[in-house]
This record gives sequence, C-alpha cells and structure tokens, in this order.
Amino acid sequence: MGEIVTICLGQCGTQIGCKYWEVICDEHGILPNGMYCGDSDMQLEKINLLYIESSVGRYVPRSVLIDLEPSVLEAIRSSEFGELHRPDNFIFGKTGAGNNWAKGRHTEGAEMLETSIEAIRKEVEACSRIQAIQITHSIGGGCGSGMGSLVLDEIKLDYPKLTVATYSVFPSSNASETVVEPYNSILSIPALVDVSHLTFCFDNDSLHKICHEILKISTPTYSDMNHLVAMVMATASCCSRFPGNVPIYTYQNLIDDVVAVHPLHFVVPGFVPLSSRGVLPYRTMDMLDLLQQMFDPKILMTKCDPTIGKYMRVASIFRGHHPWNSVEEGLRKLKILSKPYFVGDISKGFCDLPPRGYKTAAAIVGNTTSVMSLFGRLRKSFAAMMKRRAYLHWYFGEGMHQQDFIDAENVVSNLVTHYQKIELDLSNKEQVPSKLEDDSGSPCTI
Repeated sequence: MGEIVTICLGQCGTQIGCKYWEVICDEHGILPNGMYCGDSDMQLEKINLLYIESSVGRYVPRSVLIDLEPSVLEAIRSSEFGELHRPDNFIFGKTGAGNNWAKGRHTEGAEMLETSIEAIRKEVEACSRIQAIQITHSIGGGCGSGMGSLVLDEIKLDYPKLTVATYSVFPSSNASETVVEPYNSILSIPALVDVSHLTFCFDNDSLHKICHEILKISTPTYSDMNHLVAMVMATASCCSRFPGNVPIYTYQNLIDDVVAVHPLHFVVPGFVPLSSRGVLPYRTMDMLDLLQQMFDPKILMTKCDPTIGKYMRVASIFRGHHPWNSVEEGLRKLKILSKPYFVGDISKGFCDLPPRGYKTAAAIVGNTTSVMSLFGRLRKSFAAMMKRRAYLHWYFGEGMHQQDFIDAENVVSNLVTHYQKIELDLSNKEQVPSKLEDDSGSPCTI
C-alpha cells in the first residue's frame, strides 16, 4: 500500500500540518510525545504509513516542516506536540520571504533548498514502498508559494514517477492579507499544473463561512479553519490506514477516479457531517442526511458553485459502518437527479473507523469545471495590478523579469480555456430528465 510523506511549507502550511498531526495522532492513539496509548489493534496495524517507530518505541511522523522565518516553527516546537516531530526536520531561515514569491523561489528559498531537499530525501528513502508525497501550503504568501514551487520542481526532478498531492490554500477574495497575493498565486500555479497529480483547493472565504454559518462559531480562528482542512486530509488517507476497502483505496486510486484529463486535477473538497458543537450530540445522521449534506454546495471548501458548472468526476470516501446498499442506491439516484451538472462517475472508498466524535462521516472530492471561477478571480486581480505595474519592482529586485509574469499568466489562461472547452463539450451531451420515477410512477428522492 505504501507510505506517505508530508511536507509543510510556510506559515499557513506548517499550521495546517500541525493541526493535521493532532488529528492523526488522535486516530492512531499517539500521545504528543510519540508514545502509543491507544486501545485498538487497528491503530497500530498500518501505522507505518505515516510514522516511523524509533528505537525507543516512539512513533515519529514522516514529515518535514519548512519556513523561511523561525517564529512559527519555534512556536510549534514549544507547543504540546513539539516533541512529536524529529528535530532535524524543522527547517527554517532567518529573514523570511516578505510575502514575495521571488524571494521564496530565487533568493531566500534557494539558499535553503539543499537542506530542505536533503531532509525530504531522507524521509523518502526511509520508506520501503512510498505511496505519495502530500504538501500543505498557501499560494498567496512568499514561502508557501515561491519556495513551494521550487520544492515541487525539485521533487519532480528527483522523483519523476512519485505521486504528489497538494493541499493548497488560495487567497481570499474578500479580505487579502497582502496586496501582492494575485502575483504570488499566478506565479505558483504553473508548478501545480506541471508537478502535482492532485491539488485540493481551499480558500479562507469558504472555510470561514462554514465555521461561522454551519458550525456556529461566532469568531472563527485559523485553528478552526485548519481543522477542517485536517479532516479532509485525514479522510483522504483513511482507507489506506484502517480496514475498509478491498483492495486498499490509495492516493493513486483517488487520482485515477477523480482526474479524467490532465492537467484538470484541481479538485473541490468537502467534509460531512457539519453541525454546531451544541447540536451535534442531539442530531441523528443516517445515510439520507449524509448524502444530502455531502452534495450541498454550502459544505464545499472552495468558493465556487458546482451547479453552474459540470462535475466531471467525484470521489466519495465514507467512514464508519454504513449500509453499503443504501450508499449505492442513494448515489445512483443523486447522480440522475443532478444530471444537468453531474455528468461524470462517482467512485467510492470505505473505511470502517469513523473520526472521533462521529458515528459516521464522509468526504467529497469533486472535479468540477466550476473551479475555473477561482482562477478567473485571480486573473482579474492580477491583470489590474499588472496594468498599473504595481509592486513589480519588488520582484525585479530579486532577479525576475516581466516575461516571467506573462508566461505564468499564459499557463493559467490555458488552464481556464481547457476547463471551458471541457464544460462546453459536456454541455452538448444529451441531457437526462432531472427526475427519476420508481416502479410506482412516483419521483424518487434521496
């Protein structure tokens, strides 16, 4: 089945990674100091996928944390889970990237590349049969975007056949943390197009809205939003880590099921059930409720509307003990009832162990043409800034040229054109009635 190595880049990526390992440790019964305290053989059966057992019996994550300035990693090292990670795998610079893609790619990041790649190489070579590398980062800042692109290119050079999945946070359309986010994002996307095999797209607008409107958190924090990302990450690998699917549902299976055409591998994730903490203990969640919420656009963690695009393919990963027949029947009816925007296949993965606090849960990984609206918003902001040549001197001072920006924007433009062509081709296919009648002549519902 193969091991998974996790690389966390930049402030956002390392904070997401920290929350992810909290979730994973809880599922596998691992204490913050790496010692096992669980109560089930299932927790240790495949623990080597994500951990290495040390000579003293500690379970050490197969993970590397990288940032161009020290404060965030020092905060993680001094936190409750600071002892969990191998000290050598905290890699940080002194000055930071200053929210500048060029510094992360060409100057500050380039100086740290050799040390970073050596740490990654040690983790990869410690695997007996590696399944994938997964990367957490933001494409709006400096390190996660610029050094993220550099690390992706180096991984492709060193391990051209290795599966790479990224959990990429896109800039918020309502509240920008830095004025040059459109530049950093557009410059980052070519590496995601070229190297990543599966890119999970998140944005803080959607994550904040889920926390505030569905989970009823009055003032959501980054920790709350990062926990949502961590739940998706944990579910993506749960079928490899715990009993369920036969054969095992790996990252490569997920990619095969979701990515129909290269490079259209930018997917929209969601996790259910989502309820406020006060309501969840009183709520019953049967398969009908799970499926209805699972395909509700409100739970998607990317700001796009799949009802105005076309779902090319979807993967659904279920956790807990489910009545499989009702899953099959529910998904069949759902696909037919949603035919105007649901034209691809729905694959299924099953894991017997639910997340803590849940009787049943599921994640959706949707490959929809509506994700191109995410790129469209970035292109619009990028074009407005380029027209004024705003802040370009920050990048030119790090050795970049205007042609670098033009080339990157062309890659994004071609990506959007590809999505538009696929959507048009799918729209021209024969449509199926939006209601399906059962044997009694009554419309079926789920």
